[in-house]
Amino acid sequence: MIHLNCDIGEGLGNESLLIPFLSSCSIACGGHAGDATSIDEVLRLTVGHDLTVGAHPSFPDRENFGRAAMQLSIPALQETLREQLGLMHERSGRLHVKIEHVKAHGALYIALSKDSEMAQSFVAVAREIFPEAKIYAPFQSVLASVALENECEVVYEAFADRNYNDDLSLVSRESKSALVKDPGKILKHLISLYHDSVVTTVTGKELTLCASTFCVHGDNPNVLSILKNIRQHPKLNAV
Repeated sequence: MIHLNCDIGEGLGNESLLIPFLSSCSIACGGHAGDATSIDEVLRLTVGHDLTVGAHPSFPDRENFGRAAMQLSIPALQETLREQLGLMHERSGRLHVKIEHVKAHGALYIALSKDSEMAQSFVAVAREIFPEAKIYAPFQSVLASVALENECEVVYEAFADRNYNDDLSLVSRESKSALVKDPGKILKHLISLYHDSVVTTVTGKELTLCASTFCVHGDNPNVLSILKNIRQHPKLNAV
């Protein structure tokens, strides 16, 4: 059965609808969205469902929803990561919910896939606060390599509703073709990724992209129908 994840706790209020379809979720913890109250609300919603829970830190940038690159010094990056992951550690501890992975958000996710020094800092802080947590990372990324070098378990992630460039980077959010909204196109894309580890890029190239978890964005306007269609498709849910 395909492993689906979603980034939640981002102020959209649709978590109760999405959680039943998910294998894991990543909860915003104060960078681009989220605070102690929203974290508690979402953590409580996960209780009783068969899914794992992770932390979703980002650049400290609510104005741009964490989707604009920021030029932070390494100490500043470490400080904001400690604040965000520390908040998640505190709230999850109070509610006795285990944090099983850490996944960066938006522009930070992209930066970590390319920048070794930033990736080292990210992995170090994640291990410091959640020693047993897995790292969600793109296939063949700098972040994945750094995490493996530091003996962290890596979960390779691909995106169900995003288009890819020829270098396996995500098409920029500034492009109209960044987000895929058509459920049929998403199913075709996912079946190829899930069964063959092949992605078709925006130029039509077929490239290898390995992943064991697949993200659908919670702010995709068709997110609920997308998740339902994926869960109902026999090629994606054979046990």
